[in-house]
Amino acid sequence: MIMKKVILLFLMFSCAKLQETEQKKPYSLTKTKMGTVVTITVYTEESQKAYDAMNKAFDEISRLESLLGPGPNSDVTRINKSEPGEAVIVSKECADVINIALKVSKESSGAFDISFASAGQLYNFNDIPFFPPSNEEMQKALSGVGYQKIELDYKAKKVYRKSSKTRIGLGGVAKGFIISKCVQSLKDSGMTSALVNAGGDLQALGSKNDDPWTAGLINPRDNSKLLLYFDIINGQTCVTSGDYERFAFDKDGRRYHHIIDPRTGYPAQGLVSVTVITSDAALADAYSTAFFVMGKDKVVEFLKSRKDINVILIDQDQKIYVSEGIFDNIHILQDDLIINKLI
Repeated sequence: MIMKKVILLFLMFSCAKLQETEQKKPYSLTKTKMGTVVTITVYTEESQKAYDAMNKAFDEISRLESLLGPGPNSDVTRINKSEPGEAVIVSKECADVINIALKVSKESSGAFDISFASAGQLYNFNDIPFFPPSNEEMQKALSGVGYQKIELDYKAKKVYRKSSKTRIGLGGVAKGFIISKCVQSLKDSGMTSALVNAGGDLQALGSKNDDPWTAGLINPRDNSKLLLYFDIINGQTCVTSGDYERFAFDKDGRRYHHIIDPRTGYPAQGLVSVTVITSDAALADAYSTAFFVMGKDKVVEFLKSRKDINVILIDQDQKIYVSEGIFDNIHILQDDLIINKLI
């Protein structure tokens, strides 16, 4: 009987020690990348292994940013400097991103369009005082807008622009793509538990010692406050597009923001924040912009055939709409906050 008790105590002690050693420790690294603050957090047993993996992931971000950003030698810049009809051979990653972008452009009937940059280049939100483009300037710029003016030979990795007035910008899709590649880099380094946070756009890998990762949504008119939070599970990503990220007021007090409706050249109206939760970060990035431009009613129609996508929409009246798939996962942080189910 005494021997059985000793064995039992030994087993209990061994299980407790095993459970203790299985608890991984968090390690984080933060750097400025892609025009925002990027934080990578991993849970693992060894600090050196953690920092090696995170630094390698940041190297991957830098590599992709040099290809997909507006830098002087990027694929994007080379496309924008090419002659109409000239074939520009791009990296596989750039071809992948443009392929995704053109797909979402067709699905959204042009609400998302990487050629928006033809008109978007007219805005400089850092100017003091800020002057919006004139109607004449905008009409000239719009002649270069239209995803149909961009041709991709995906297999050959060749991109053509059909007009000298067409400029592309990958800011509405590249960040999500890079986040996904960052997570893949962490996986390749042996990480099984990580979160990549690029200015509030997230992708999760695994869990935090069996607890889910969480994402918060800020008040679009007071970014010092969180409205709500929700869990994100292994492989999920959430991306938010908001009119509060880059904006300016003209001399008459009218508010202009950076999410341009490609069809008008002017900031999209109706929604102030769109969060997309799904499994593909690049698509989440593109859809968040497309949905912002489309507006609530068209988003509802779109989502009827896409149960793999969930959204949180906030309109100009500060009304919050949440799709059914995540409605029960929302945790409200303000007593007077009302959440409407998106039907």
